[in-house]
Amino acid sequence: MMPDDGEAIWLRLDRGPKPENSTPRSSVSRFTPCDSATISSTEAQLLRGLRLEMKAEVIFPVDGPTAGDLRELLNILSQESPEYRLWGENCKWFCSVVQENLTHLYSGELRSGTLSHRDLGKRSRKRIADRLLSVITRGH
Repeated sequence: MMPDDGEAIWLRLDRGPKPENSTPRSSVSRFTPCDSATISSTEAQLLRGLRLEMKAEVIFPVDGPTAGDLRELLNILSQESPEYRLWGENCKWFCSVVQENLTHLYSGELRSGTLSHRDLGKRSRKRIADRLLSVITRGH
């Protein structure tokens, strides 16, 4: 993401089961999700010694997504996917839905890595994209 002055903003996305819910809610491994989005002005500060690696780097034009757009997308995601599923709406799905929607709506350019896992959660992915487009179109 790029602010008005053209400097980089780094975004880290995470989805996992809430720690207090380490036992699945059903026999098909469904948990209450713990979703997070962390924004920073530097990649190093964003990772802060964590053993993580960047999976993809997307560059947006100056008029790219705003923090409000990201908030809307994350709200829609939490409404459309109220459960963390080991074999479906998991961390890979969560990140790929955010990447796919922001890249498509704001002409993002993939600089490194891949936009992957597009085959996970196809039905909910379409509903999320339709809802986000509706909200973004009304807001701009």
